[in-house]
Amino acid sequence: MNLKSWCEMEDGRQAALAAHLHVTPAAVSLAANGGMRIPPSWYRLIVDFTKSEVSFDDLVPVGKQKEVA
Repeated sequence: MNLKSWCEMEDGRQAALAAHLHVTPAAVSLAANGGMRIPPSWYRLIVDFTKSEVSFDDLVPVGKQKEVA
């Protein structure tokens, strides 16, 4: 599941994730909607916070998975 879909599944998810990441909800929105690249420093935090509903494969740009693994 991608980050955008996960955030849209329930009200408050985007704000809760933003608080967990110590960023603004606007930053999470930008990342989820493709307005900015998701920082690699967020990957593990997002996977853990979403209980793997959003996976590394969902976050890492295509062609970059080997670099992150």
